[in-house]
Amino acid sequence: MTSGRPRITISSSDRYTALRRAPSWEYDLVRHATVLVAGAGALGNEILKNLALLGIGRVLLVDFDRVEVSNLSRSILFREANAGQSKAETAANAVRAINPDVAIKTINGDIAWEVGWGIFRRVDVAIGALDNRLARVALNQHCWRAGTPWVDGALAESAGAVRVFRPPESACYECTLSDADYREMSLRFSCQGLAVRGAMEGKIPTTPTMASIIGAMEVQEALNLIHRRPVLSGREIVYDAVRHTMQTVELRRRDNCLGHSTLGHVVEEPAFRAGVTTAAQLLARARADLGPGARIELDREIVVGLQCPSGHERPWVLVPRFRLDDRDIACTVCGAECAVGSTHVMDAVSPHLGATLAEWGLPACHIVRARNGGEVMYYELTGDVGEFLPVPPAEGTTSCLT
Repeated sequence: MTSGRPRITISSSDRYTALRRAPSWEYDLVRHATVLVAGAGALGNEILKNLALLGIGRVLLVDFDRVEVSNLSRSILFREANAGQSKAETAANAVRAINPDVAIKTINGDIAWEVGWGIFRRVDVAIGALDNRLARVALNQHCWRAGTPWVDGALAESAGAVRVFRPPESACYECTLSDADYREMSLRFSCQGLAVRGAMEGKIPTTPTMASIIGAMEVQEALNLIHRRPVLSGREIVYDAVRHTMQTVELRRRDNCLGHSTLGHVVEEPAFRAGVTTAAQLLARARADLGPGARIELDREIVVGLQCPSGHERPWVLVPRFRLDDRDIACTVCGAECAVGSTHVMDAVSPHLGATLAEWGLPACHIVRARNGGEVMYYELTGDVGEFLPVPPAEGTTSCLT
């Protein structure tokens, strides 16, 4: 006998048949979505696994870390043989194996400094799988400048939280920080603004179950954004696995928050590429648009020289200040601490104008501000975009990325 219920037959030739039948799931929106994932640790693994199963069109994964054996108890995409390998590349290869329909590209770098703002303008949503405030502040500022919503997840041993920040109307991540939080973050840098080796490397213990729960909630909120459905905009869900509770907290928006900075009109320049265009060429373009007094104002300090107090020569090429720490500025002859010469401006008297923008420490697809008095223009290195946001491969084929 049968129960009389209608049978649902699912075709084995289409991996998305079951998803297509879900009334709340629109295949075309998911297939053409672009998602940035910041972090490839335990939480990032769960997020990436879910995005792969859903068949998200394009994923850009950012992480600078390497796989450790201790990651294996919480990271579904890593194996023991991957120890020492790039987390981003290892996770990307696993995503391709799960679903070759997903076009995934990696950036082995720091989300704070090595992802151009132009990339954030071209993603539908960013998902944070980060483990420290500094990285979250950076992701928050990038997304706010670009007007891109982002979903944050946080883990503890038996608890977790999910928040959605949607510019320009909701609270942002920095709205939630206290003065004490900012003081703690300032310990990451010395008085010269140089990175302190080993600072803030403490890890919070967590479990694979919490990563699964919070990662799934983050992806669901990202799906809600992609489908243009209501989200937790400016709110936080806190899940406690010990007390079996889940509560929603309203996040207060601070109108004077510095995290709400936005870009002005962006001029897209297909001929500009970070690794090809020189500082002189960018400066010439700014002068043509804004007049001979125009200069380029960078969003980072660039070291242009180191001076030993004993007079020893210390030749130095351009390097972003965030890449230096206290050992890098020691004189190689006498060991004394060198004086650091740095700048955040390109103008007519700047050294190294013949160097490329990449040599000046700017990432691909970045957006650079030019100013002449009160007039400001923003130039995007649009020539780099295709390298990071390829067209998704046709269904049933292997990924076009290597």
